[in-house]
Amino acid sequence: MVEQALPLWADRGFDREHGRFAESLTLAGELIPGVPHRLTVQARQIHSYALAQRRGWYRDEAMIEQAYRSMIRDYRRPHGWIFTIHRDGTPWDSRRDLYAQAFGRQLCRPDRRARAARAGR
Repeated sequence: MVEQALPLWADRGFDREHGRFAESLTLAGELIPGVPHRLTVQARQIHSYALAQRRGWYRDEAMIEQAYRSMIRDYRRPHGWIFTIHRDGTPWDSRRDLYAQAFGRQLCRPDRRARAARAGR
């Protein structure tokens, strides 16, 4: 995982233009266009890369931060987290799925603690 999956998803599986992870890749490692981007995928990938960073397996904190900010920007709404978006960030399915809500909310909790720790609070 450390030597193959992390570099693959950080390179081919990360959309730097929009700041988020791809929903899926082909077996050849190419993006699959036109599929909706689920909140759960973003939250899992952000969590996985943050954990890899803490363990010294991944160093690009800027990518993790960009993905986190994109997730907040594109999925979070006043009424909760939306389920899926188009590549351009517009809602694909704005229903509030309990499973997706839990992922979004859980990911925010450790981030607040990490930011506070970095700020010396």
